[in-house]
Amino acid sequence: VTTAASGTTSTVATTASGTTAASGTTSTVATNATGSCYNMTSHQVTCGILQSDCGKYWYPQNYRNKNTGCCHCKEGCTEIKASCKYNDVGSCYTMSTHKVSCNVMLTACSG
Repeated sequence: VTTAASGTTSTVATTASGTTAASGTTSTVATNATGSCYNMTSHQVTCGILQSDCGKYWYPQNYRNKNTGCCHCKEGCTEIKASCKYNDVGSCYTMSTHKVSCNVMLTACSG
């Protein structure tokens, strides 16, 4: 059982079915699935984290903030909104060209 930052409870099973997500909806989360991890000290969300590597404030992919309706991370989000800020999208600096590209998925930035 994982307690989400909003005070709700999220249960993530070790099987690939019947998992209850932090939003209270039923979803499927495999044991090796990544999600987002909220750090209470820095107040930052990191994407692509296994639940076992996060601890208390882990959220499955497609988890939406109840106030904004935005997913923590663009990867795995089923409803992308232009008004949302995703924690796995940012700037990418390419050393060979010395150029910065914006709105790049962090997994696509090879520098």
